[in-house]
Amino acid sequence: MTFTPKSTSTAEESMLTPDQSDSEASLFPLSISSIESVCENKTVKNIRYLTQSERVVLVEILDYSPYFTLTDSHNNIKDCYLKVTLEYPGLVAPETFLLLRPIKKKTRGHSEEYDPITDLMRSINLIWEIYFTPEQRKLLGDDFMYCLERYERSQHAKGVSNLIEKFNDVVRKLKKEGALSRNVRRTRYPSYELTCHILFQIYSRTVARRSHMLNVYQSFSDNVYGEIFPSLIDEFIKKTQINSNSVFMDLGCGIGNVVLQVAAQTGCKAYGIEIMETPCKFAKRQLKEYAARMRAWRLPTGRIRFHQVQQQIMR
Repeated sequence: MTFTPKSTSTAEESMLTPDQSDSEASLFPLSISSIESVCENKTVKNIRYLTQSERVVLVEILDYSPYFTLTDSHNNIKDCYLKVTLEYPGLVAPETFLLLRPIKKKTRGHSEEYDPITDLMRSINLIWEIYFTPEQRKLLGDDFMYCLERYERSQHAKGVSNLIEKFNDVVRKLKKEGALSRNVRRTRYPSYELTCHILFQIYSRTVARRSHMLNVYQSFSDNVYGEIFPSLIDEFIKKTQINSNSVFMDLGCGIGNVVLQVAAQTGCKAYGIEIMETPCKFAKRQLKEYAARMRAWRLPTGRIRFHQVQQQIMR
């Protein structure tokens, strides 16, 4: 269990974008085989670093409050924030989560505040359900998730921290043995449920804080036709039987969510074409985080490119 001193800084030095330029990202072809060639027992350099959950929260720390009550031996409230790390199935550095809750705003436009605790708990549950076999779950006990959720609901900081530390130990052990790699190869591509969670992680770290920049475009104009929900895309994938040999192109891709979902669920070649500069920049930022997230979850990426084109070309 570790602690972070309280801070009121909202400075832009904690930028959420990786250091690669947007123009480079648009030309970076993500390969299906890039994950499979990684050896389990080697230390691998991270070409794409995860944008840490901790950084997302620290940028807007005034919008968050402690969830767990922390006291020392003299029963004084500690002036700090509890944080934990999560070990992912892939060969990446662990991600750090501050265990804070967003302060709910009563004004419009604040209904989707990033909740790091929900993100953390959901991530652990998906690893538990998808990446562990029933036999491997016994390493933590069949009631592990029940106990973790009970500790979280009762705001038991030490209980949550201890269980997550044990969880991380088991993940590291199974990665070293090559077990998680064998498990994930059985399914090849992520389920709809896991894909949605990964896309949520990507969006919350690259777009959410700056989503107001997209509000300058008039809804249902020639350039903006509304949002397409992930469930509809999942239905589209099933009905069209898109697979890894397919080529998918989204004309007017916006911030790229549809392109990323189709590529993630099928492993196909996917292209996003966009006229407007700001949405296309967000799409490229999401692509960089997508590369890191898929590596963290030990999943193939598909091959993806985003391009911004002049409006007259689209007509």
